[in-house]
Amino acid sequence: MSPVAAWHVVVAGGGVAGVEALLGLFALGEGDLQLTLVAPEERFTLRPHAVAEPFGGPPAPSVPLADIARETRARLVRDRMRALAPSGDAIELEMGGELGFDALVVAVGARMRPLHPGVVTFSGPTAVPGVRAVVADLTHRRAQSVAFVVPEGPAWPLPMYELALLTRGRAQRRRIVLVTPEPSPLALFGPEPSHAVGELLAQAGIEVHAGARPGITADGDAVDLGTGEAPLAVDRIVAAPVLEGPRIEGLPADEDGFIPVDEHCRVPGLARVYAAGDGTSGPVKHGGLAAMQADSAIRHLAAEAGGMLPPKPYRPVLRGRLLTGGVDRFLRHDPDGEDTVHEEPLWQPPAKVVGHYLAPWLTYRHPEAMRREAEPSVHGIEVDARL
Repeated sequence: MSPVAAWHVVVAGGGVAGVEALLGLFALGEGDLQLTLVAPEERFTLRPHAVAEPFGGPPAPSVPLADIARETRARLVRDRMRALAPSGDAIELEMGGELGFDALVVAVGARMRPLHPGVVTFSGPTAVPGVRAVVADLTHRRAQSVAFVVPEGPAWPLPMYELALLTRGRAQRRRIVLVTPEPSPLALFGPEPSHAVGELLAQAGIEVHAGARPGITADGDAVDLGTGEAPLAVDRIVAAPVLEGPRIEGLPADEDGFIPVDEHCRVPGLARVYAAGDGTSGPVKHGGLAAMQADSAIRHLAAEAGGMLPPKPYRPVLRGRLLTGGVDRFLRHDPDGEDTVHEEPLWQPPAKVVGHYLAPWLTYRHPEAMRREAEPSVHGIEVDARL
């Protein structure tokens, strides 16, 4: 990439989208871009692994953000983006002060809140003890039933399917219920994969209520389907969080607070401001799609700075690996192609977090983390984010 303008590029957010953007900017800029990563966390954590931990899987691998910053020659600022400054060329930090930029990638993620305060909210590693307690209650007969609930709105429903299937492996004679607003199981992958997953759930004896408008009753011990039917009384409830947009001052937002973007992940009406990840508008939230958005944003940004590669619009393709404790299912949905479900891997490595820049970096710089990513004992759904 030469010649290239020596822009100062700020990446706000230390999740998948932020790290993918930082690694990609370092590669595309050939070290000529001045990079700053703004993130409140100390570590980048491979959050999808958390679904396996209550069932004996290892803790989610993590990498210090300082390592990533050092290897990309980026300045690391342990803070959070509070607002876009009125000037349009700086961000205001939560702990005070401003940070100027020539280009900005906003990758701050979505806000999460519980569907109900009385149920277990599965939001990642911090929810592992709660899920582990639910599984223990079922296996030790302190509870006879459990419901896994996908709320309405923007979401990534796959962890609830994983938890239901993995719980069945530990609680053979208990009632397991899955409640989702989707018209059919994992409908986002298309008819054939959805049908295959539906059969898998039926074979496992998991009771599915699709097309619901889920809510939790006031006392927290039943699931209201929102369809006029009687609430489902269960002993335990585990729900995915309700996701809301970040609502960052100075940035446009839809009615739910999510940031709108165009096909190159540019934020409308703002110069050299991009956004990627769960904080952007769109019905499906997942790290793989976040990485794809980051790749589209940095390709456009790098081209604007004088790079040789042309911009490449965001085109979401879902590739999902469903590990059930039995035979894996590999799922693929291409909006412009065919939907696929197969028992053999459809991509390599078959890891949970795959990004065009992130996967190679983990493989060569942190092989232990990547090896644990691809272990078949880790249960989860994968999304491949290759360009």
